[in-house]
Amino acid sequence: MKKALIERDEEIDLALTALIAQEHILLVGVPGTAKSLIVETLRQWMDGASSLTIHCCKDTTRNVAFGPIKLSAMKEDRIERELSGGAADVEVLILEEVFKAGPAVLDMFLMLMNERVYREGLVAADAPLKLILGVSNEWSPEGCEAALAAFFDRFLFRKAVSPISPKGRRELLKRSTLNDPCKADFPHRLSALELERATKAAKELPWSVD
Repeated sequence: MKKALIERDEEIDLALTALIAQEHILLVGVPGTAKSLIVETLRQWMDGASSLTIHCCKDTTRNVAFGPIKLSAMKEDRIERELSGGAADVEVLILEEVFKAGPAVLDMFLMLMNERVYREGLVAADAPLKLILGVSNEWSPEGCEAALAAFFDRFLFRKAVSPISPKGRRELLKRSTLNDPCKADFPHRLSALELERATKAAKELPWSVD
């Protein structure tokens, strides 16, 4: 990944750490700094990992993020969603411009991020979520501050992403002339079992008093 993505070593280390620690990562920076590409590349390394990208805005609804209400359930006076393929049914979730979603949607993510459980009304379901990448162009969005505070708190890893240096841009142009797409070439894929073992091993690491 570091060979493919120019000047993104720290961000890649954070994304890998977040994946193994089963935590979430927030990357903030101007457009075109490979924020989404980092996790998309990471997802490609994960063998068979399901993923979803949601482009958030004030009009993003729960139906868009989690799936539509089942008409069959409504006939029985129940609220139940078709969760298949939605945010509660994937392992890797990318939230573009995450802070622009309204509080009604952000509240739905809180338990999903912490407990890996989708809950709405009387309906609850376990989620296979491994990692959320939040992407934003700004740190201090306006509106829905209460919901944002709790949501922001669930991103253990947070980093400002800067544009690449002049030297990096020259390298990017050089690769362009060579038709190099800057994509990682993985000799093998990360299996679900390997990730599970890595997470377990990380939890067993000893901690000193300091």
